[in-house]
Amino acid sequence: MLENMNHGLTGQWMRTKSEIFISEIPQQIKDYLANDSTFGNASYADNDVDYIETQEGNFYRFDLIINGVVKKVDVSENGKVTNAN
Repeated sequence: MLENMNHGLTGQWMRTKSEIFISEIPQQIKDYLANDSTFGNASYADNDVDYIETQEGNFYRFDLIINGVVKKVDVSENGKVTNAN
């Protein structure tokens, strides 16, 4: 696991990003993506995923191939898409 901590200008912790293998992602997150109409036919662009911890909450950042285009998709720990671009 590769880990990277980010701090703001005042030295306050902002976030920690860890690279994890797809096999380490909780099953409910994988099930959510597989059953979603937008992401169900997508494939993983990489063999790892970023797990990002922040003060506001933690999420998984996937690089997914959707209709031939790589998109970054953020999924919170409770299975909600918080960003897809």
